[in-house]
Amino acid sequence: MEVLGVAASIVGILAAAGKICEILVPIASALGDKHNAKAIWSEVDSARMILLSLQQLINNLETVYLDHADMVQVSNLRATLNEGNSLFSEVESLVSQLGTAEDRRSQMRWARQSGKVVSLISRMQGFKLTISVMLSILQW
Repeated sequence: MEVLGVAASIVGILAAAGKICEILVPIASALGDKHNAKAIWSEVDSARMILLSLQQLINNLETVYLDHADMVQVSNLRATLNEGNSLFSEVESLVSQLGTAEDRRSQMRWARQSGKVVSLISRMQGFKLTISVMLSILQW
């Protein structure tokens, strides 16, 4: 039953990541490296790839050695995924509020929120690191 919760959490985060990437691709294209639009897109997209690998592993649990699975407690994985879910919701909300960056106002909103974007990038990197370590242990 726990595994179903983990799988559901991964699917939820992947759905949010897909939506965020869909919003961010034209913004990153319009702004480039300005206001960290490209950086946040890159972090979300790479987190999405890591989560896809974790999802594939969860779907094929018989490939995981039991000794390795014991090193990663399901409760810790669930807690990390819950934090990821919250983080992706925050990113999605902010990106939606900032707009498409096609007009001057939207670009000004991106500039004003640059600090918040940098903070989210840092949190995203921490999330990716944690999930990557868990994935590496399970694949070992």
